[in-house]
Amino acid sequence: MPGRLDIVTPYSRYPLRLLVRDLSETSQLSFAEQGILLLAGAPGIQTQSSARGLILNAVAERDLSAAVGMLQAAIPSVVVGAVEVVCLDQGAMEPWVRVRVTTPPDRCAEVIAQLEERRGSIESREDAGDRGTILTATAPVAAMLGYDDVLSVTTGGRAIADYEFAGYRPGRARTRQD
Repeated sequence: MPGRLDIVTPYSRYPLRLLVRDLSETSQLSFAEQGILLLAGAPGIQTQSSARGLILNAVAERDLSAAVGMLQAAIPSVVVGAVEVVCLDQGAMEPWVRVRVTTPPDRCAEVIAQLEERRGSIESREDAGDRGTILTATAPVAAMLGYDDVLSVTTGGRAIADYEFAGYRPGRARTRQD
């Protein structure tokens, strides 16, 4: 079944996966090796070579977008697959992230409501002075896909979210295509 791993691998610490291919290449393995070199040192991304193409693994959706942008700038014929949420094949396990949102104080209530709508659990709220309010929450990765765009609209681009893998919890992971 696509989007599932049978065993825990280093890649399962990065619950988002994306297959990238170069349709101008006859050997996707050759393209994948090129892509690994291009993305060496890219923050938040782990790469894996495959006969099907280059597999990108990340915690945050924006890291995938940045990596794809770098690849498309270097290789215009790059084709991007659907974002998959990786889960373990140990019953129904779902990957979760810890998200820290730094938001203007006047938008704090709206941000809290949005996180809770995405099945987020608020862990802490702290005043950060001139930087605003810092909210820390945990939420399922699948529910957080697209959140950076929503946060930007809600706060007029004045907030930022940082993500950290928080582990797997019982639940149902879904594959979402963006």
